[in-house]
Amino acid sequence: MVRKMIRRPEGKINSPLQNVVWKAEISGPLMTYTSIQHYRNDSSNPVEIVYSFPLPYGKSVISKFRVTINGITREAKVYAKEESKERYEDGIESGDTPILLEITEKDFCTVSLGNIKPGETASVELEYFRLLECCDGRIRLTIPTVIDDRYASNWQDIPQNEHEITTNIFADYGCKGFIRVNGEYA
Repeated sequence: MVRKMIRRPEGKINSPLQNVVWKAEISGPLMTYTSIQHYRNDSSNPVEIVYSFPLPYGKSVISKFRVTINGITREAKVYAKEESKERYEDGIESGDTPILLEITEKDFCTVSLGNIKPGETASVELEYFRLLECCDGRIRLTIPTVIDDRYASNWQDIPQNEHEITTNIFADYGCKGFIRVNGEYA
């Protein structure tokens, strides 16, 4: 999760991210990776949470996308790209809490959660499988967490007057990670 923000009606940006927990399980050359991000809207207005993140280059498949808002869990359904965007925008306009996961470029995703009401909490769970690189009896594990230059074209599509991208090395949220290795590489 590299870019995370909320759009508020008055145009200010605030990050509602509370914490992140990720887990990786390795069995032979296959890794199952799960990331769970927890959010809370502490503002006095409904917000839209939008964040983008990379997947491992060319070698991963998303297997689960689940969002829980105030204890109600929604599992992903797949729709054609244009229909998905239309359903999301219709949900925003009707006051519902729509959710959208887009693969905007190869190995690059954007998640949008619309109309998160004041005081509401949300958790986003994403799971993917990945084939790890094996060489001389060893495996190489990388978990991308930063958007690099190969995604630059995507940034140009974002109107700067609508979104400001802020970073803070002193951000006040926790991150925990766990790796379990099974089988021959343990």
